[in-house]
Amino acid sequence: MDEHRIGLKPVIRRDWFPWWEVPIAPVYWRFEWCWVYGFVEPSSGESEWWLFDRVETQIMSLILEAFAQAQGINQDHPALLVLDRARWQITDKLEIPPSPCFLEFLPAPAS
Repeated sequence: MDEHRIGLKPVIRRDWFPWWEVPIAPVYWRFEWCWVYGFVEPSSGESEWWLFDRVETQIMSLILEAFAQAQGINQDHPALLVLDRARWQITDKLEIPPSPCFLEFLPAPAS
């Protein structure tokens, strides 16, 4: 499981001006961000994607619950999710579904 931010940036283009004029080109910095939460099963490559406008612990809890329901996670079909230690994943406020959905965190980077 991992998440990634994608967004739109302004288009850069060229414009021609006479050499004696100072070009004025107003730029409107508008961004529209979208976060992609992705689950991939390594053995089959099957993937599932969730799109949200932000990342936070409450959304992560909802996604874990929806993932467990969508994949039929139960005592006969447990799941191990590998996460990358983002702050919204390692907090005590994260609600893990009661089904056998286990979280394994990647090692912290060496400093």
